[in-house]
Amino acid sequence: MKYPDCRPLTLLLLPTLLTACGGSPGNDAANAMASAMTCAVRNCTESATLHTDELSLRFSATQKSGDGNLTVSGFVGKSANLTTTVLLQPGETLSASVDGGPETPLRNIDGQRLDYEVSLPAGSAQPVVQLVLTRDGMRHVETAA
Repeated sequence: MKYPDCRPLTLLLLPTLLTACGGSPGNDAANAMASAMTCAVRNCTESATLHTDELSLRFSATQKSGDGNLTVSGFVGKSANLTTTVLLQPGETLSASVDGGPETPLRNIDGQRLDYEVSLPAGSAQPVVQLVLTRDGMRHVETAA
């Protein structure tokens, strides 16, 4: 009896297998491999390789019924490529405000510069969100209603 070749599946599942077999946040090899796999899927590129006009803020704002908070979450992408995630450099920051309120920095929720999020108080039924990317001392603002 001939058995199927399981090597491709094993390679794809290797990060999961490493985690299940003791790969923890302290396991650098497992973390590096998982990060590389994630960036391969998300087509990561460093922001330093792009001009500011090539960056696109891809964020959504959601509010649960009856909740006074608005959650802004998303990532920075490349304008010309919908499938690229841009990794921000040290010194580049993202912040958001709602209805002209104070700007609050977005948290890098995954620790890998992939996804960002912030929860802000929203008092209006149709809040207006401002996203700000600060790069080289310049502020780039996008507004969504």
